[in-house]
Amino acid sequence: SSMGWIKARYWNLKRILGWRYARLLMWWNDPNTASEDEFLLAIEHLESAKRSGVVPKNDDLRCIVRYASFHMRTQDDSSSEGNHMLRSNGDDEFAVSRSQVVELVLEAVFEANRTTLGMQPSFIDSAASGLRALQAKRECIQFVQEALSRGARVNKRALLEARNASEDVGDDAAMQEMSAAIADATTPRPS
Repeated sequence: SSMGWIKARYWNLKRILGWRYARLLMWWNDPNTASEDEFLLAIEHLESAKRSGVVPKNDDLRCIVRYASFHMRTQDDSSSEGNHMLRSNGDDEFAVSRSQVVELVLEAVFEANRTTLGMQPSFIDSAASGLRALQAKRECIQFVQEALSRGARVNKRALLEARNASEDVGDDAAMQEMSAAIADATTPRPS
């Protein structure tokens, strides 16, 4: 079907046409909910790739961590343990819990580490920010520590997310490690 063709090529169409026209091709007419629809499409692509035994597309993985990073921050604190409503492509609505989104982000991180995407500072930033926004503070700390141990270039923003998460959970050792990494990242290197 034409919709199947569009879904399979969504990320390329988005790059060529821009977000506005790509979302309209997908019949995501409401710009206020289109990012949730895009997130659901990324989950659909991730599940399809897993079933097929192939590495998911980087765009799908980026979308998942970006959604967690930016959109989960907008949830009020009273719903932090509750559900976050997501629309499906029809009129039905269903809930995705914060813990389910944490699992999706961790799955995206795992898949990204199978490719060079897992070493990209912008992806590391988004994943660290998303995990902390989801109140997955220990996972945020562990993720940034693992990125550092792999030799990835971790930007100051991700280091700050991990340091703040360490402070929130009272992990003094991790807080010192992140503070040292921040100091190292901000020290000018000789030319």
